[in-house]
Amino acid sequence: MSSEIQFGEVEQNEPQKAVRPDRDAHFCVAPVGDIDPNDLPIYVDLDVQRDMEAHAHTNTRVELGGVMLGKQCIDADGKPFVVVTDSLRARHYEATRGSFKFTHETWSQITGERNQFHPDLEMVGWYHTHPGWTVFLSPMDLFICNNFFNRSLDVALVIDPCNDDRGWFQWDDSHQTQRTGGFYLTSIRYREQELKHFASIYNHEPPMNSDPRYSGYHIAGSSTQGTTMDTRKPWFDLLMVSMLLTQLFFMGFMMMRLTGAGVAEEKEPKEDSSKTEMVAANTLENRSLKMALSALASSTDREQVAEQMVNLETNRQELAASLQGQLARVELLSLEKADLEVEYANQGKQVKALADEVTSLRAKLSKSSPSSSKSDDSLEDGESKPSTFSLYSALGTGLVGLLLGGGATFLFRRTKDDEIGQPESEN
Repeated sequence: MSSEIQFGEVEQNEPQKAVRPDRDAHFCVAPVGDIDPNDLPIYVDLDVQRDMEAHAHTNTRVELGGVMLGKQCIDADGKPFVVVTDSLRARHYEATRGSFKFTHETWSQITGERNQFHPDLEMVGWYHTHPGWTVFLSPMDLFICNNFFNRSLDVALVIDPCNDDRGWFQWDDSHQTQRTGGFYLTSIRYREQELKHFASIYNHEPPMNSDPRYSGYHIAGSSTQGTTMDTRKPWFDLLMVSMLLTQLFFMGFMMMRLTGAGVAEEKEPKEDSSKTEMVAANTLENRSLKMALSALASSTDREQVAEQMVNLETNRQELAASLQGQLARVELLSLEKADLEVEYANQGKQVKALADEVTSLRAKLSKSSPSSSKSDDSLEDGESKPSTFSLYSALGTGLVGLLLGGGATFLFRRTKDDEIGQPESEN
């Protein structure tokens, strides 16, 4: 998955008032699953559900997906419900056995196809497959729900084509995803028998309709037939017993090697150890055969062994699915780390640009202050200028002192002469 996924502008249309399909005589409705009254009612067109099921069966080696179109509505009582009337398969996707990822090309393809529909038809959710992994939402699935289908009435569908299971997910009051108990299949009233037929298949019940037109009904692109299949095939018990025999054989082989190694260390010569190994191997093989025959002879033991094998396989699938979820979480953390590194690099560039700008301003200030530069130049020339200035100051001070002293002497003498001459003139 690329480091950034753009799904375009997320729709924020308000739910519109409409009549629920189960209250409209033009439609027929059939429940699938055990629907809880508190669940969000989800009405899915029969052909749309069949197309998504068929898409899930086209490739069970990797996960597939797409989006669902329809309307998010409110009935006359003010209660919300969702109607799914069409779906678009995703192409140009990135998928593995345990993950499905939208790409920019996927969204461009979906947007182009959706523009060909009526503008009132909005995107109400998305669907994808978990081939053999059971029905749940992985961390990557929750990431898509939280970021691109996070409106209160958006829904998600997970289909497991290998286990013939499907489950719908909705947002609860605390904005957490939870699985619903079921959903409603809808169609026009003229297809009521066909609707009930497929509803019984999705409910894993014997078809109530014995109409021969639907007895061999086949969904294009899938292996889903119009007849129920017994989960306990005749070859299933034989397969379980053969797996048990294989495990017992390998266990006997390992015990033979361990027992033979211990005998070889304790006894000599080598000929005796080889004979002991042969005896131990024959004993273990006989015991393995006796256990296998006893398992074949007792149908109860066979069913218990088969149930244990199924439980082991279920646990293995759950562990594998959990591992896939953890890997997806690690991938998300690596993407967040890359984003943080890019942000850190950008901030470093900004700091460097600010530092360069401060240096440039300092250079301009130093050029625009000539007094400071002159004073610096005078200091750099040496001590000659300060010494010349001191000499001139001393000379000026001396001259001023002489002038003041001469003037004071002249005035003093004249005053004396005036004082001496004044009495003579009076006599």
